[in-house]
Amino acid sequence: MEYGVQVDAARNGDEAALEALFLSVYPFLHAEVTRALPMDLERLVSAEDILQEVFLEATLRLPGFEDRGEAAFRAWMRTIAMHRVVNAVAMHRTAKRGGGQRALPLLESADGVAGAETPSGRVAVREDASLIMRILRGLKSGQREILRLKFADGLSPKSIAAMIGVRRARSSLNTP
Repeated sequence: MEYGVQVDAARNGDEAALEALFLSVYPFLHAEVTRALPMDLERLVSAEDILQEVFLEATLRLPGFEDRGEAAFRAWMRTIAMHRVVNAVAMHRTAKRGGGQRALPLLESADGVAGAETPSGRVAVREDASLIMRILRGLKSGQREILRLKFADGLSPKSIAAMIGVRRARSSLNTP
């Protein structure tokens, strides 16, 4: 399938197209993430752990991706991956010092979700994820970005307000 057609199909919920897109960048991203992870964290976090979160985030953000070709897709995926590496390093460094909050993962894999031990449980988890995707697609891009900053990047409301240029009180009520 041609790249542009693949992106459109993935945006429209074609899981095979999404998988093919991710498989096309997996070796590149794995090498980049492995190279970026500090050696002292290798036993605590793996490239595969980071990439799982990268692919989940990319799935959620794909509707907003401005397709400018394969090179742009690769660069976009690398940017997400490097942000995930930075977040993982910061989280582990903070935990090592005995404090800090852990950013919530974007989504949990079905392996850790209650009820996902059975085939029907895994289907229910996928259905829930599909519902979340539909809801997210219905939000304005600014609203999706705020949710990403809060739940994927773990930023505080104060930090988000500063980034989007609004007072904190307004940022909790309205979105651009």
